[in-house]
Amino acid sequence: MEIKFKNRAIFSALLISTLIFTSITSVGSSASHNQSLRRAKTPSSNFYPELSIPIIETDNDGIVIEANESALSIFGTDIIGQNIATAFSIESTPRSDFVYEIDTQVFKLISNINPDGITWTGFNITEDYYDKLTKVAYRKDYYPVRLREAISFSTHDGPLSVIMIDGDYIKDINDNFGHLEGDRAIAFMAETVKDCLRESDLLFHFGGDEFSVILPATSEDEAQIVADRINQAFRDNPIVINGKEYIITVSLGFTTFNPNEDTIARIKIGLELVNSITNTADKALYNAKESGKNCNSYLELELEDLL
Repeated sequence: MEIKFKNRAIFSALLISTLIFTSITSVGSSASHNQSLRRAKTPSSNFYPELSIPIIETDNDGIVIEANESALSIFGTDIIGQNIATAFSIESTPRSDFVYEIDTQVFKLISNINPDGITWTGFNITEDYYDKLTKVAYRKDYYPVRLREAISFSTHDGPLSVIMIDGDYIKDINDNFGHLEGDRAIAFMAETVKDCLRESDLLFHFGGDEFSVILPATSEDEAQIVADRINQAFRDNPIVINGKEYIITVSLGFTTFNPNEDTIARIKIGLELVNSITNTADKALYNAKESGKNCNSYLELELEDLL
C-alpha cells in the first residue's frame, strides 16, 4: 500500500523509521526466540523506553507480545496478548501498513516483517489527516485507503455506497462576500453533511466545496435516503452572511457496490475497484449538476471490466 505524504515532517519521520527498523529487526529477531516472551501478558519496561513513538511487536500469528510505554499509553495496556486485529478493530490480521483512529488522533502503523513476526512503528498523522477548516479528513491520499478497507468489510457486511457532494453556488459567495465567508460556507457544508451521517460513515473533504462520503453496509435504497436527507438539510438550514440568511444547496452523486459470491471470488479488491467506485459516483454527481443542481443522482456500478 502506497501513501504519499505532502507533509515534510511526516516524510522525514518515515526516513528516520528506516533506521529504527534496522535495530528493531536485529533485537526483535533474537528476543522472539524466547518462548517465555511470547507468553508474556505484562509489558516489559525495557522495550524501547527511550522512544516517544509507539512500537509494537507481534509474532507470526499476529499476537501482540511486546509494546513500549508510548504504545501502551496510547492504545491501552490490554493489547498485550491480543491479536492485533482484535486490538485495533480491523477485519483480519494485517501484514502491511494500516491507518487507525483513536479518539481524536490518527496513527499510521508501519510494518517491518522479520522471520519471527512483525514490528509495528506508529506515527501520529492527525495534523496531516484532518482539515483544520472543516474538521474532517481531507487528504485524497487516505480516501482510497479507507475505501479499500470498507470494500473488504463489505464482502461480509453487505453493500457499500459512496456519495460525492459538491456545493452549487459557493463561488458566488466567494465573489460577492470574499474568501473568508467562502471558507466559512465550506465549514458549514461539512457540519451540515456530518449531522446527516452515522458514526460509522466516513466523510472526506476533497478540496474546495467537494466532499465524499463512504457509507459502509448501505444499500442503494438506504444511500438514496441519506442523499435525500443531505439535500433537505441544506434546504432547511440557511447560513447567515452579513446579517442575512442564505440557502446553500448541493448536488450529490452516488453508487453502490453489491458484493456477491461471484464478485468476491473473481474481483480483486485493489486500486482499480476503488477508482471504479469513485469515478462512477463522480459521474453521477455530474448528472445531478446537469439536471439543474440541488438534487441527487444514482449511477449503477459497472464491474464487467474488473471481473
